[in-house]
Amino acid sequence: MLGKKRILSLISLTFLCLFSASCSNSIKNDTDNVDKNTVKDSISQKTLDFREEPSDTLLKDSLELTYPDGILFTPTKMNNTFVIGESSQEDSPDQKYLGILNIDTKEFKKLKDVERTLDIVSIIINYADSDFILFEEFDQVNLQSTYYLWDISSSTYQLLKHISDVVPVHYTQVTRDENDIYMNIYSGNIYQTYCYSISNKEMSLFESRNSANPVAVDDKIFYITIDNENLKTSLMCFDSENDTYQTLDNTTQGSEYYNGLYTNGKDVIVSKNISGETQLSMMDDNKVETSFFSSNWIETLEYQDNYISYIGEKRDEERIKPQYYLMDIENKIDYIYDDGIILLSERGILWVDFKKEESKIEKGQVFTNDNSVMKFYQFDLEGSQ
Repeated sequence: MLGKKRILSLISLTFLCLFSASCSNSIKNDTDNVDKNTVKDSISQKTLDFREEPSDTLLKDSLELTYPDGILFTPTKMNNTFVIGESSQEDSPDQKYLGILNIDTKEFKKLKDVERTLDIVSIIINYADSDFILFEEFDQVNLQSTYYLWDISSSTYQLLKHISDVVPVHYTQVTRDENDIYMNIYSGNIYQTYCYSISNKEMSLFESRNSANPVAVDDKIFYITIDNENLKTSLMCFDSENDTYQTLDNTTQGSEYYNGLYTNGKDVIVSKNISGETQLSMMDDNKVETSFFSSNWIETLEYQDNYISYIGEKRDEERIKPQYYLMDIENKIDYIYDDGIILLSERGILWVDFKKEESKIEKGQVFTNDNSVMKFYQFDLEGSQ
């Protein structure tokens, strides 16, 4: 049923706290009047464009990565060298720190302890590349977020921004354009986009309007602006070389809005919600092409090489853990995957292989050597992929 609860879950994590609050009533009214069989048939037809294959056909040659002994490690992001995640010692689980696991050497290393308070502080990894890790320390009791940038080569870090009065559920999107890092963060009841200059080590406000999902490709920053009052979203492009802004497209009704942008460093995927259905399209020459895939549930999408992964609708009604999807959008393959979290980087795919039936793994116990094993599949970087 595409009712109000489902509509809220369909909206990209980018807008969950903002746009949905203004649009949910309008969207609900529209989608409740849609023939459910029509929606189901439409989704099924578009899904059939992707042929199904067992995930083992792709991932069978993956190498194993065991969890570090005596350490609770939650894989969250990956660059070409490290798996990065919130960590703690098994005997002191409340004392969190930023940890990395080297994919090649299997060596685990602590990078930074949280700024310890008497309250609950968690670490959220927002971005990682070969040079930097951008992460957030979130005080869940006092609702404060502090953002840091870790320099991998020098093993040093810098405080980027501290924000008070953060909502409990908030999201941060980060992209890098050579010498600048753009970060979209919750700030004063809206999401604003900031630009951090790596060379000058200075932070400035890039977009003061309610905005989301900055992605950098070829000296251009694509992002979305959100006008809750008028139920309008705009697809924007900033040309950093010419210092010019361009509005590429607008949506002007609550039942249709842009809700995500994703890049593999070369191409851009545009996500648009139309009456409760999320449609994915490629962008070509600053224009949004016809949708190549749609679903009634797409969250936390990642895009690398010609692969996408996301959390979506459960394939089995009995499933308890989140349902991850893995697709090859160039060759139109939907890999049937029933295990744990999937992370993508330019180098390959990290995935978590359950050792037990997922329903028998207790909450909070997925990332242990008894219950699962991390595996890494490396792309054929010299081949066609």
